[in-house]
Amino acid sequence: MAITLLRQNDQRWYNHPFCYNGVIGTHGCGPTSMAMAVGDQSPVTMADWLAQNGYASSQYGTDHYGIIAGIKARGFNCWYSGESMNGIMVSRYFDTMIEHLASGKSAILLMGGPDSSGGACRTSYWCRSGHYVTACGFENNHIKIQDPADPGRDGYHVVYGGSADALNGNIKYIYLTNILWKNAPSTDYTFTCPQIQLNSKGAAVAFWQVMLRARGLYDGPIDGDFGDKTCKATIAFQRRCGIKQDCIVGPTTWSWMIPLESVTSGSSITFTAPQIQTGYQGYAAYFWQDLLRGLGYISYPSDFSFGKGCRTGTLALQADKGLVMDAVAGPKTYKAAIGF
Repeated sequence: MAITLLRQNDQRWYNHPFCYNGVIGTHGCGPTSMAMAVGDQSPVTMADWLAQNGYASSQYGTDHYGIIAGIKARGFNCWYSGESMNGIMVSRYFDTMIEHLASGKSAILLMGGPDSSGGACRTSYWCRSGHYVTACGFENNHIKIQDPADPGRDGYHVVYGGSADALNGNIKYIYLTNILWKNAPSTDYTFTCPQIQLNSKGAAVAFWQVMLRARGLYDGPIDGDFGDKTCKATIAFQRRCGIKQDCIVGPTTWSWMIPLESVTSGSSITFTAPQIQTGYQGYAAYFWQDLLRGLGYISYPSDFSFGKGCRTGTLALQADKGLVMDAVAGPKTYKAAIGF
């Protein structure tokens, strides 16, 4: 069962009716979180089911019991914490949630905030009153969250802690499902770069030319032909890095160009690029910006941050390649950009 990454403000369903005078884009965190958990490609089906069965609240969005009923209607099981935890840190529930997620199963969490009915939650990081998110991973006392409204809140968050984004004291209800996040396909993209040199041809050469262009070292065509101009640019790059200037792009030269986790096997090197999106900061964003700049989708220098310009460039690339325009650099988008 795949944990699908979805956003309620996706233009494909933003204006789909949900709740009285509402739409998925403004009130649909519940059906979107549920669609992520059960592996739907769109929250529309779940939103319609909730509305047709009386679980679309006219004021707040998804009724609390609608989460349980909707998950069970799709053939899965679902349990919930049984009492509101507004502003209260109920250890037994958090411990159970940790064990559940660590065992490979997913959950849906109803987050709260200072304006939560029945008792204020600790901070306003997640929302002001109520907001559903999907939990689909556990590592080192951190739970992985996929937020249908804000990609900046995606990622691992501490369970017990005093930070604003910590889960203790900020959860209203916990819904545990028997849907396995561990069976979800990896969102990482793995690609292997072979050794290339003068007179080599192919997709790996074209990729190398794109990366050289991103560093301002190559202004020739991206033609997949390792000729004299590509060789001169390669030597210039090797000189800049202080490595052997032999015009051979093997594991050492590739690793100086691409700042991702890698494994070397003989004359080839395999890189792993994690799925990233708006708000991500790190070496993967630096690489993705290099790639977008080399392909002509952005013009500013790499700064390790997936910000507004990176989002715009990603959307433009996805449009040109005929991909889903979600502004997420995932496996399909990486493959289209890298070329192999």
